[in-house]
Amino acid sequence: MTEPALAFPDAAEIAISALDKLSRLRALTDQESADLARLLGVPEDETEEVDRRPIPPDFEAMYIELGPKVLPEHYSASNRTVRRWSEEAGRSRLRAERAAVLAAIWEVKRERACKTAKKRANIAMAERRRRALSASEPAPDPDILRAAAHYLRIPQNGGHRVSPSGEGDWFIGAVRVTAQDLIRRATVRGFDPGDVRPALRQAPETR
Repeated sequence: MTEPALAFPDAAEIAISALDKLSRLRALTDQESADLARLLGVPEDETEEVDRRPIPPDFEAMYIELGPKVLPEHYSASNRTVRRWSEEAGRSRLRAERAAVLAAIWEVKRERACKTAKKRANIAMAERRRRALSASEPAPDPDILRAAAHYLRIPQNGGHRVSPSGEGDWFIGAVRVTAQDLIRRATVRGFDPGDVRPALRQAPETR
């Protein structure tokens, strides 16, 4: 009785499997893959199709702007093809230019962050000064204060939105001022604290 012959894979199948494993272990360039395929005796039509497209006209600009990691998806190309294009364009130079762009972007972001931090610090300092000034000044007469607020609301005197903050000071528009400063601003525009009683007959009380 004859034993059945064992089935062994042919050389082409072994070569293709080896080529696939080697390609996964390290990304080969197109030329290296082709050389290895010829060395192993794999027919060209049985190897993975090689992307032989020339380097795109905007490749350098996209490399510098986007970085190499997103280029395979951007160009619908393999990593090996993008690597080949990088080598053709001068990978070292592209990396240097990309690094310079990233450094410039980082510097702009740093300057913006510094400006924002400085602005916040100035606002906080102004707030501390305002509170210190408000605590050191004597409380104004409530009637004079209400009259000054009404005076600044009149269109001829600026037509400002004036309202109390609820913490002892006032808002003139979006600007927060002390009660004494509100009276001073109204005085600059012609308000006379000594003429408060006639003003109060026209000004509704603001609470």
